Amino acid sequence: MSARRRTALAGIALLAAASTSSAQQSDANSPIPAKRQERLPAPVERPAVRSASVDADGRIVPDATDSAEPVQRIGEGARADPDAAKATSPCAEGAPLNREEARRLVETTAREEQFMPEFVLSVAQAESRYNSTSFSGKGAYGLMQLMPATAQAYGVDICDPKDNVRGGIAFLRELTAKYRNPVYVLAAYNAGEPAVLEAGGVPPTPETVGFVAAVLNEFYQWPALGSRTDAFAPAPRRGPNESTGEPTGSVPRTTAPARAGARRQAEGWQGGFVQNFD
Repeated sequence: MSARRRTALAGIALLAAASTSSAQQSDANSPIPAKRQERLPAPVERPAVRSASVDADGRIVPDATDSAEPVQRIGEGARADPDAAKATSPCAEGAPLNREEARRLVETTAREEQFMPEFVLSVAQAESRYNSTSFSGKGAYGLMQLMPATAQAYGVDICDPKDNVRGGIAFLRELTAKYRNPVYVLAAYNAGEPAVLEAGGVPPTPETVGFVAAVLNEFYQWPALGSRTDAFAPAPRRGPNESTGEPTGSVPRTTAPARAGARRQAEGWQGGFVQNFD
């Protein structure tokens, strides 16, 4: 999955989750409930922070400058390890599971725990790319990128791939029961609950926005940007001798309007940001 696909869909995915609650699924096993059970506190008043903008072609791209606030990894905040920033791997070096074996382990464990296998698979893909020995350098480890304190809180062995997945599922289950909204769940999983509560929604940091978009893209299997056929897709280039069906010297009917539409759409998004969702 390309970075362009993740960032281009970030605003769409997050804004859709905020504005279409009436169309959410009612299935108890879905991460999108029919009716939210709880709401986050009102957003903290603060200057608008832009973590994404739109380029001339209408694509949403993250700002190059990171937020001044440090990005938290899974389990940070209340369960944070104070030595995480300087942590070394908590597990002895060893050969990772091959990708297919790791994927099967994630799916099997999620089914055993009876918690949304496809959703857990999407989280594991975004977190570790199914690398069972992945280490973030900030302390997060394994398929679900658990922090040591998080693993301890749920009574799992962070170094054991299956236990690592069980710990990640336990945390996702707790967040889902609390927030009943996949956008908040994923943001809290990545940045920590305190960061979500402080922001009143998705923290405006490129890592968290990108993580939420990556998981939702994977979960819903949204098509890549290259497969689009709408007005944002650039018109195909023609050779000098290829006929367009237009009189010689005229501009093809589809090219200029399509580009103008993309510009108008981009202008409408300029200065926008992804921050609070209520």
